[in-house]
Amino acid sequence: MYILGLSFDTDASASLLKDGVPMAAAAEERFTRVKHDRDFPNQALECCLANAGIQMEDVEWAALGWNPGIHLRPLLWRQSSRVRHHAEYLSAVPNMLLQKRAGRPRSVVVEQTLHFGEGQPPLRVAYVDHHLSHAAWAYVSGFDEAAILTVDGFGETTSTMRAALRGDHIQVLGQVERPHSLGSLYAAVTQYLGFTPNKDEGTVMSLAAMAEPRFVDDFRSMVRLDADTGAFELDLSYFSFFQESTQRVSQKFIDKFGPVRGSWEDEITEQHKAIAASLQLVFEEVYIGLARHVQRETGLKELVVAGGVALNCVANGRILEETDFERLFIPPASGDDGVSTGAALYLHHEHLKLPRAGHTFRHAFLGHDVEDAEVEELLQVSSRRYRHLPPELTPRVAARLLASDKIIGWCQGKAEFGPRALGNRSIVTSPGSLELKDRLNASVKFRLGFRPFAPSMLADRVADLFEGGGPTPFMLIAYTAKPEWRDRIIGILHFDDTARVQTVEPDENPRYHQLISHFDKLTGVPVVLNTSLNVRGEPIANTAKDALACFDTSGMEYLFLGDHVLCKEDAALEQALEEAIVAETEAGSTHGE
Repeated sequence: MYILGLSFDTDASASLLKDGVPMAAAAEERFTRVKHDRDFPNQALECCLANAGIQMEDVEWAALGWNPGIHLRPLLWRQSSRVRHHAEYLSAVPNMLLQKRAGRPRSVVVEQTLHFGEGQPPLRVAYVDHHLSHAAWAYVSGFDEAAILTVDGFGETTSTMRAALRGDHIQVLGQVERPHSLGSLYAAVTQYLGFTPNKDEGTVMSLAAMAEPRFVDDFRSMVRLDADTGAFELDLSYFSFFQESTQRVSQKFIDKFGPVRGSWEDEITEQHKAIAASLQLVFEEVYIGLARHVQRETGLKELVVAGGVALNCVANGRILEETDFERLFIPPASGDDGVSTGAALYLHHEHLKLPRAGHTFRHAFLGHDVEDAEVEELLQVSSRRYRHLPPELTPRVAARLLASDKIIGWCQGKAEFGPRALGNRSIVTSPGSLELKDRLNASVKFRLGFRPFAPSMLADRVADLFEGGGPTPFMLIAYTAKPEWRDRIIGILHFDDTARVQTVEPDENPRYHQLISHFDKLTGVPVVLNTSLNVRGEPIANTAKDALACFDTSGMEYLFLGDHVLCKEDAALEQALEEAIVAETEAGSTHGE
């Protein structure tokens, strides 16, 4: 059975399940080139169908990760008693019929069936509770049982959910209702600091490491966690969530902390850094408190965390350090883009009562596939210099360029699902140079200089380089580097010597693992610096054409499109190729012996 998952209005995306297993997923922004595109995911949907080799007629169910039934109220009769357009019957009729029934509907799934005439299969549409859509990622976590914590701005009326997966069933244990929301708190302060809410929270998290949290008591007064119940409340007098205002913080907040930072270009003061540090620390306290509560509530040792707040890798890093959880799963698309997958998973397991497939979600390469035909068609109409390498030499040549401190683009196979570049749509360089880091920020990414970069590293070496290091394939946990390695990987360390680590397994991304392995053999460092293949304000590259546009408009020096490599400097490429041929020949001889 094919189930199509959808999410739109925020971070539109589409996903496709076959018999309960995610087999395709993509965000609409990758195709439209509109960051955080909110429109219906037409192109992402077509990508999912193409990846599976099916037509829309083969899809039996579609699931949307938002349940409009929760919003239906008999009190809305004035809005439903007369429709402006006949399509509104779809909402007006059930809304009016509610007045004939007692109580408020709380079904977590609302279902529609669309019939297309004799001989054509119907399409059934299910609207799934938003936070249960986040929670349903637990079905592919690899855990038989797990505590679940979903935290975001809000979905329908809920901002936070505690739940437990036991076998094939998710049980909701408790919820926090909006406007009391950790996501809304972080977004409001993000905006106050001059950044874009629901987009630049990662920048604020980076800023937080640059100062002492001297306003921590003020922020503790704004958000209070009840450790006994797992609920928390915001002091709403500091926020303007329900007022006609362009700012999400209130005048009371401004009176306490000073004027709003106007824009991205304005000076970032020590005060701003201290505010970010205080926000981050108090956020972590509440977040970890929620995790501790759901652990006590369930008695389980595995935790699944989802929702946009789960992108806060610093807070995630504290969960395994400071709670009784022993294993942690965070989906690569933990924000609203991942709701399309979660809604389909929930429909399969809970609504249709189909068994778990036993699938563990180990990689995120589910999007548009850059194949040789696409690359060759693009290069045929291009005047750019390029070489077509034998497949076995491509990782070797790339590794030798990295060892010479070159900056390369690495565009391979299927695009990642989620906001992180995980080795198929990446810009890669050596991790051992602050000069390279600064050059990347200034002339390749065109972003603020304090923003850190992440390491991709061989999975079996993570404990050697990082304190408490463990598997983190989706780059969603921050670890502290061990002192003896800090100088050698200084380009991927933040001001507090932490890094948002990605571990790479040979069976999940063989070619990227080969690149890092060859770099390790050349340098003795099992790490490369990895950042997304885009410039500031652009979605991550999706197609070969997108990658080429990024190459042309930035300081990137080489671009690998599959086995085709484009260059802005011939000499280093030719030398790397010659050395790679020798190394490959020697490796073949050794293997033959």
